[in-house]
Amino acid sequence: MIQTVENIGEKLVSMLTYDASQPLIFSSGLFLFLFAGFMLIYNAFRRAPMARIVYVILFSLYFYYKSSGLYFLLLILAATSDYWIARGIHRVRNRAGRRWLVALSVAVNLGMLGYFKYTKRKYGEGRRILLMSPLHHHYQKQGFFETKIVTRFWIVSLLLAAITLVTLKIR
Repeated sequence: MIQTVENIGEKLVSMLTYDASQPLIFSSGLFLFLFAGFMLIYNAFRRAPMARIVYVILFSLYFYYKSSGLYFLLLILAATSDYWIARGIHRVRNRAGRRWLVALSVAVNLGMLGYFKYTKRKYGEGRRILLMSPLHHHYQKQGFFETKIVTRFWIVSLLLAAITLVTLKIR
């Protein structure tokens, strides 16, 4: 009995931590399971909007971690730097100072973009999440037929519409 509990715990930990060979993708069963749990807890915070915001931010960071590993720290860095730069823009009264801060924000974000773009030269592989953009071309590169992609997008759209209708609050 104790052996089984330990095995379940190990499997749960391995399922919820990042694995480079099995990143979380939006069409996986694990994502749908986690998203269903997310929606249940999100609806429980109906009367607490600040708790909802914090919960969404934390879960978004978890999903980014689960799909990209420690690169979610770059997301936190970009968001934090943009937040502080925006506060500086709000406080600065002269136009030149605001322009300098906007240029700083652009430089930080383009610097991170440049890092991802040029890591292919250094490491032999690009640090990309999608093989190609827009999203349906990514699935085509993975070998899915266009009709299958369109069908799955329709199914996801219908599920999201159903969730919207269920959670819609009519006054």
